[in-house]
Amino acid sequence: MLPQAPQPGSRTFSIELAYEGSGFLGWQIQAMGRTVQGELRAACERILAQPLNVSGAGRTDTGVHARASLCSFPALSARRADELWRGLRRILPPDIHVRRVDERAAGFNARFSARAREYGYRLVRGLDPFRRRLAWCSSYHLDVETMRAELAALSGRRDCRGFCVTSSLPPQAWCDFQLVELEERGDELLLRVRCDRFLHSMVRSLAGTLHDVGRGRLEPGALERVLRTGERAQCGVVAPPQGLYLERVVYEEFSTGGPEGWSRLEDGENPQRLTE
Repeated sequence: MLPQAPQPGSRTFSIELAYEGSGFLGWQIQAMGRTVQGELRAACERILAQPLNVSGAGRTDTGVHARASLCSFPALSARRADELWRGLRRILPPDIHVRRVDERAAGFNARFSARAREYGYRLVRGLDPFRRRLAWCSSYHLDVETMRAELAALSGRRDCRGFCVTSSLPPQAWCDFQLVELEERGDELLLRVRCDRFLHSMVRSLAGTLHDVGRGRLEPGALERVLRTGERAQCGVVAPPQGLYLERVVYEEFSTGGPEGWSRLEDGENPQRLTE
């Protein structure tokens, strides 16, 4: 769906936010159930007293989290960015955190203006009831070096149709891989992937296939085979949603994930005060 054209005299706001996705049916508003877009739109409409069309940079699925996502909307309002920031901090539920609010140039759209997105997938080696809603806790022994060697396939522009849910496959499925790495942090592994675009369930399919290579269920070279053949049947399991995080969104002049706080500070105002 193309973005709605702003009305003459309207201003465009962007909201950078983080959310813990366990209690949501994903980002996008559904006919039934709680969503991040639904909560945020209701709060913005309450503050600005008008109906709004809120566009999000990442349409995360049920149970998926975000550390620094972005949404935007045009509004006919005299409210300032700092007023909206403070109002949202006051009335939004605790599993949504507004990091900052900015006013953008006319025509800016959080989804269509994005140049790249970065996702992280968090995998815990071992069963941990305290982290089970925030990571994939796997009981298998994983060969980390073999998993790292697999990542060589994820370089440059590749056809990723084999990693997309078949029912959501777009007409063309080329993705430009800008960053791929596997970090080891104690008993945790963090897969980080940055692309110009992502397909439905792409990162979870990548993470699940990588996991199955690491545990020995799939032969090394599985990622390259899926990319070469485009056959989804060559993938491993689809990793569960709770390990996936939208880490940042990259735009032409800025990216999300920087210092928190309302960005348009008055001269002499202490930025720390705005994040208390």
